[in-house]
Amino acid sequence: MAKRQLPPRFYGRVQKTETREGRHIGRLRDPQAEKELEDMAKVDTLPEYLKPLMEGCTVRQNRCAVCGAAWPLNQHHVVYRSAGRMYRHGVEVEKPTITLCGNGNTGGCHGKAHAHLLHFRWVPEDVPDGSARYQPRSYPFTVRGGHWEYLETDEPMGEFEALEVEEGWKPLNYRAE
Repeated sequence: MAKRQLPPRFYGRVQKTETREGRHIGRLRDPQAEKELEDMAKVDTLPEYLKPLMEGCTVRQNRCAVCGAAWPLNQHHVVYRSAGRMYRHGVEVEKPTITLCGNGNTGGCHGKAHAHLLHFRWVPEDVPDGSARYQPRSYPFTVRGGHWEYLETDEPMGEFEALEVEEGWKPLNYRAE
């Protein structure tokens, strides 16, 4: 197992302790150094082109947000869980999800999303007083000054390519009819 190297500014601030198995581990002596090291780990690893999607809210409802089907339903991560991490004020931002129909990752709208035939984008809106807009009957999930749109394609397309497309985007079906 390879040793993890600390940045040079932490040299001399490490105290060695021994574990039960006889292995040595290093612990930082002062709490300030411990906090500095912890903050260093909170680095955004999410690609820039995905960051606007992280502004969107989670859509959780009793119907598919694209086609309106009632069953079976899954929560689809708009930004893949493996895409990286994003932090705001030292706290990891949760990745938004949208309710889609389909069994697992293969059927319905959820299957289309995983086959790169269904794409999502967050469209920001200007809210004059800075507060979130909430319209209970038509778009209950229009918050943070924006809404979700989707694009259905005939051929598989990468996320970056899909976000570059200008036409064909439709607003999500937020109504539970």
